[in-house]
Amino acid sequence: MATTLKAIYEGGALRLLTPLALEEGDTIEALLLERTPYDLTPGKSDARTPLEIVQEISSLSVTSDRVETASTDHDRILYGGPDGAL
Repeated sequence: MATTLKAIYEGGALRLLTPLALEEGDTIEALLLERTPYDLTPGKSDARTPLEIVQEISSLSVTSDRVETASTDHDRILYGGPDGAL
């Protein structure tokens, strides 16, 4: 089971912002991801809006020399050809 939670680092310890359904002595494994706020400061090289990022992604080519991975063959790859074969 995976649970996403938020915590604040204070006084050398993580303070959870939401309680966990754990019993005393339970062992868990945690993966910490530092959240960096998106910087929209004008003039910064990485100051792209989410819309600009999506527009850049949508302009990328989605075709391939390998027919079996081309996006134009989406249905054939997922569901097979008329004879049931890829």
